[in-house]
Amino acid sequence: MRTKTVQKVVAGLAIFTDIQDILCVQRKNLASAVSDDEKARQGFVTLETSEELLGDIISNEGIIVARCGNKLAGYLIPITVRRSAIFPLFLPLAEQFRFMRYDGRVIDMHKVCILAQICIDKEFRNGESLQAIHQVTRNHLGKKYDIGVALISSTNPRSLAANTKKAGMTDVGQYVSRGITWHVVVSDFRATS
Repeated sequence: MRTKTVQKVVAGLAIFTDIQDILCVQRKNLASAVSDDEKARQGFVTLETSEELLGDIISNEGIIVARCGNKLAGYLIPITVRRSAIFPLFLPLAEQFRFMRYDGRVIDMHKVCILAQICIDKEFRNGESLQAIHQVTRNHLGKKYDIGVALISSTNPRSLAANTKKAGMTDVGQYVSRGITWHVVVSDFRATS
């Protein structure tokens, strides 16, 4: 009988030496790097970030990573609403905050952090990495923000399902920008799990 040793996933705040691993996982999962079939089956990420930007985010907002042994299983990049203005992708989102509602109030009335990118590397999907990252994110950002808001393309149903069903995010609405329908999903940092 063959046995398989399962390593535990450990999530926490990234340090500067994690940047190259984050970039490696990000590049492997960019929409431009995966086939249409893989996009549909496995999901993808949209934003490409620089080493310099990741270092700045680690120093300020803090990036959350999950590791399994010495491998990076995944990461979540949170950014402030102000910082999100440097990404054209997020410009229409800020406008939506005046109209979309969460917990009985328009999103603009909450203390909001943008969850700019959530990525689990292929070999760690269907494991505990996503939930571990979200738990650390809630603990880390919940002291400063009420909610975290992420965008997920309607062409990325796997990511939408993983974040709403597995991680407990709430789909609060959609809007169309540049011909793509975007789901606005919310993680309530005030909720305990």
